[in-house]
Amino acid sequence: MTPKQKDTSKQGWWEKAKTSSGNSEAWDFEKDLEFYGKILEFGENEGKFGISKFFRAQDNEGKIWTIFMPTVLASKIANLEAKVGEEVGIKFLGVPHGKRYKDFMVGIKESLD
Repeated sequence: MTPKQKDTSKQGWWEKAKTSSGNSEAWDFEKDLEFYGKILEFGENEGKFGISKFFRAQDNEGKIWTIFMPTVLASKIANLEAKVGEEVGIKFLGVPHGKRYKDFMVGIKESLD
């Protein structure tokens, strides 16, 4: 490991996302409640709790983001059959009263390219 590299072997998935998501930044849905962008690719990352799904998207300003998908978000994206090239809008709704999961509202706009 060179002096400029971070040791990510003991980090959780969120810390790894911030340092190893390529030329993108991880979207923090608890900080920025909404995200809009064009889907560039889908992927998976293996962590200490198993496989986590993500996608990369480009916002309207041209910035590339990595969107790590908790189970509910991954399920909603899959149910909408989102594809590379489509525009996605995501809104973090918080944790429903009396529940433990995080909820999201998701919409897809098909690309006209």
